[in-house]
Amino acid sequence: MDQRPSPVFFQDKGIRMPVNRTRLANAVIAVMLLSCAQSSAADDSSAAGSSPGWRGKNRDAISTSKGLLKDWPAGGPKLVWSSDKAGFGYGDVSVIGSDIHLLGKDDDGEFIKRFSIDGKEVKKAKLDDGRNKYLTGWGGGPRSTPTIDGDLVYALSSNGKLACYDRSSLSEKWAKSLTSDFGGKTPQWGYAESPLVDGDKVVVTPGGSNCAVAFNKNTGETIWKSTGIEDPAGYSSFVPLVVGGKRMYVTQTMKNLVAFDADTGKLAWKFGEIGRRTAVIPTPIVSGNRVYVTAGYGAGCECVDIEPSDDGFKANKVYVNKNMSNHHGGVILLDGHVYGYSDPMGWMSQKLSDGDVAWKRKERDAGKGSIGYADGRFYLFEERMGGSCILIDASPEAWKERGRFKLPKNSSLDRGKGAVWSHPVIADGKLYLRDLDLLYCYDVKAP
Repeated sequence: MDQRPSPVFFQDKGIRMPVNRTRLANAVIAVMLLSCAQSSAADDSSAAGSSPGWRGKNRDAISTSKGLLKDWPAGGPKLVWSSDKAGFGYGDVSVIGSDIHLLGKDDDGEFIKRFSIDGKEVKKAKLDDGRNKYLTGWGGGPRSTPTIDGDLVYALSSNGKLACYDRSSLSEKWAKSLTSDFGGKTPQWGYAESPLVDGDKVVVTPGGSNCAVAFNKNTGETIWKSTGIEDPAGYSSFVPLVVGGKRMYVTQTMKNLVAFDADTGKLAWKFGEIGRRTAVIPTPIVSGNRVYVTAGYGAGCECVDIEPSDDGFKANKVYVNKNMSNHHGGVILLDGHVYGYSDPMGWMSQKLSDGDVAWKRKERDAGKGSIGYADGRFYLFEERMGGSCILIDASPEAWKERGRFKLPKNSSLDRGKGAVWSHPVIADGKLYLRDLDLLYCYDVKAP
């Protein structure tokens, strides 16, 4: 008896075509696997521990990585790999799955680069000519972190070129200039925000008459240009806010804390009682309808509650004080407390409810720097002192250190008056630290 599978026929315009069942089954499986792979490439930003852009998935510097070391051994966690191919730059890495993206600068100009998860350079594409149109006494090169969204990645150069690339090949899909296309004026030390991708929009801040602009993320077509305010751009990045069912985008300009209607770009509300000057950098914190911001150079912090009003929305002051005056290392909200470095007080915890200080580090053995969070611990990355990284408890009660180490080598590039301004990135059990052209990857997963 013939045990071979009987033929299956496809009917096409009256023609009966025999197809082997085994080959058909294999073809179906192949299509399913390809479909899954493509879906994975588009959706892996939701994978546990990924960091698809500035300050992670929610722009709050809180990593979802779990099962991490609670204490570090002497000398710090294990160094997995290092690279000297990052180029001159101050932005962070974006990490999803097997891809690492960052911005840098070399003799050919500013670029976006893709690394494999083991630290090997995979692709590189030009972003900008790198002919800086801003003060570089504190160091040139890109300040931004690329934003990954599905199969696309978005980057902003220090001169204000916004570009969209294919995530894998880094082929450019579209590009806009915040200055020549929208009349923006390059901030004194260059554009530094990281593009916000929200739904079908990419939102950035040219400043001036088009203070904020939203683009179609796929085509680059302008969706809206903001109205109601003409503040100059600062160095902060947008975060979403929803109040009374209305979605808004919140950021700091050089003059105010502002929010724009996500659908129209109309100014929703503004608030500005702290003395913003020189450089306004930290990303706003959103908690329900409450918005908290801080800035350096003695500005301090301000906290407002956003409520619907007869003509839209209003910002009601909760408090304004100088307990937290954060320069550029950022702050984190965790369980009702704000954590970060305050000039000149040092590392501290501040109550979001009333702005009072919960604790502050009196000893001066932990210098100014940036902060990240993962699995019950804060990761502090000092801007000087050799780029020391310190692990402490995420506690509202007191400073409790769990280990520290220094980068094995600092960049040999001339940083001018600059420092180690990149932030720590914790993704999928790895800790990424950058000093200009040097990129380090540490294993912080518990055994």
